[in-house]
Amino acid sequence: AGAVVIQGLGIGMLSVVMPLLLVVAVIIGSYNLLGSYTIALSAVGMLSTLGITMATDAYGPVADNAGGIAEMAELDPAVRENTDALDALGNTTAATGKGFSNGSAVLTAYALLAALVADSGLAPAPRQLVAVFPGVPPQAFIFNVNVVSLIDVYVVASLFIGIMLPYLFGALTMLAVSRAAQAMIVEVRRQFREIDGLKAGKPGVVPEHIKCINISTRAAIMEMVLPGLIAIMSPLIIGFGFGQKALVGLLLGAIGSGYMLGIMMSNAGGAWDNAKKLSEAGFYMKERGLPKEMAGKGSEWHKATVAGDTVGDPFKDTSGPSMNILIKLMTVFGLVTVPLMNPDLEDGWIGLILLGCTLLFGGLFWLWNSSINAKVREEAKNVPTTYQLPPPPLPKSPFYEAGPVVDARYIDPRSALGEGMAEVGGDAGMQGGVYKDIFSVPGMDGAYRTDVQERYVPQEGEYFDGDKARTMDALSGGGGAGAGPDFDDEAPPA
Repeated sequence: AGAVVIQGLGIGMLSVVMPLLLVVAVIIGSYNLLGSYTIALSAVGMLSTLGITMATDAYGPVADNAGGIAEMAELDPAVRENTDALDALGNTTAATGKGFSNGSAVLTAYALLAALVADSGLAPAPRQLVAVFPGVPPQAFIFNVNVVSLIDVYVVASLFIGIMLPYLFGALTMLAVSRAAQAMIVEVRRQFREIDGLKAGKPGVVPEHIKCINISTRAAIMEMVLPGLIAIMSPLIIGFGFGQKALVGLLLGAIGSGYMLGIMMSNAGGAWDNAKKLSEAGFYMKERGLPKEMAGKGSEWHKATVAGDTVGDPFKDTSGPSMNILIKLMTVFGLVTVPLMNPDLEDGWIGLILLGCTLLFGGLFWLWNSSINAKVREEAKNVPTTYQLPPPPLPKSPFYEAGPVVDARYIDPRSALGEGMAEVGGDAGMQGGVYKDIFSVPGMDGAYRTDVQERYVPQEGEYFDGDKARTMDALSGGGGAGAGPDFDDEAPPA
């Protein structure tokens, strides 16, 4: 499994190179045309492919769900193989769509960053460079720029913090997936342990789906509070604490780091998932001529790819796609609040207060959420299930129990049982459910209804109890008129 993880990480890191070079070429080429405005237009151009991007993103989940439905419905294995092939293609198309999303996020963030610099006053706005009336000088000149120095200690520190934030954001989202998976495992084990017949797959036994859905839904909502808090508060803390220049450094670091990390996670996760599907489809058996037990489904190779896919799912479905959201959210909040900030470190106490409030709220929420998760795990371990097994299916006849209970060859045809079986067509008639009315059997007709009331007659939905019938028959004096003749010592008919 370690080699699979290393291979996937290497492929994900290599996949960053070409998209990054293309984005750099777009930024430089667009800027040489009409400046920052053209870069914003490039972002709009990439976002104009929204329809095809959403279609490619949705292709994989649709195929994956189809495969899950086919497996739960116990369809032919060939159906699952076809859906796996479509899902493998969906992983590739989804990685392409995520690349478009991350690339457009970078271009959009750069355009927003240029607007942020103009609103902050660090550089003159375009309208300030134009004279309002002929002969009246403009409000500012192109050289009236408050330079953001890359050797400023606060800018450099904020740049490093910005590079770190996508890693912190990705770690929190992946750990949230891990906690939700652990809670789900505990709940599934509890249901296997307490619901009789669930693990064995007995017909009619249904698991408690609602509890599993509650665990995943709660985790999807509550576990995003801390990552969202970091994305919103980090530009405010740095901007009010260290100034507008430091905020620019923070956003530059977050944009570059978040873009590359998002591309790497999305592509590495897709590679791990496709490796598992290739192993299940027997690709490595055909390529290397290995037997199924060495390279097919259930082999050690397959188990290694399953471990890689376990790592890849939070990579490609949670942390990777969330990076473009982090980039845009930080840039937008910085753009909205930058006019309230000072260019340099002047009102650092405001940033300190914001940092203290963020740490206090985040710590309290983490303690509360951890206690809730621990309580859910304990309840899943200790609380018995409320699920009740369904009643067993009724037999076709209240006097027939499936299985070779009595050999028909040893039934005296002169007895009540022999006459009754002959009336309904023998053993085949009993199994076919021909017997409907208990008073239609010879010896139990209308003339003996009084006697029948004193004897054991199973009620609707009740299995025939032979011991109970014999006990009641003995108490009633041998069965009365409808009991039929006794067995004699003659041998049973062949």
